[in-house]
Amino acid sequence: MTIVIFILSSLVTVYMFSLTNTNNAVKFKDAQSSVLYALQSAKNRALNGSGSVNGISIVNGNQIVEYKGSDTNITVNPLPSSVSLNPQNITIKFNRLTAESGAGTITITDTKTEGKSTTITVAPNGTITAE
Repeated sequence: MTIVIFILSSLVTVYMFSLTNTNNAVKFKDAQSSVLYALQSAKNRALNGSGSVNGISIVNGNQIVEYKGSDTNITVNPLPSSVSLNPQNITIKFNRLTAESGAGTITITDTKTEGKSTTITVAPNGTITAE
């Protein structure tokens, strides 16, 4: 009986550990998608000539501020606490109609696992890449 309880306890522990890792992986992927989507949306608005200011700011390493045509039309998207962005404060804006930008690099790191990160780069010509 003791052996059965030990085996069941071990299985539950392994299951809970894998569930936690899966949850962290999903949060990391969601944060990566959020940053990429915000950048691509800002670039598309700039290409379409929408407003005068299109871009994003990373604030305190845990929020994405989207500029949608002006400095006053913004959306703030918080990120999960298990994810950090570096640099913690950066603004990338796209020029109207050309979508050229001030180049920038944002590194997203999953703080719950070791070494899991993605680097998103915006080139001066507006090209957005993720590695």
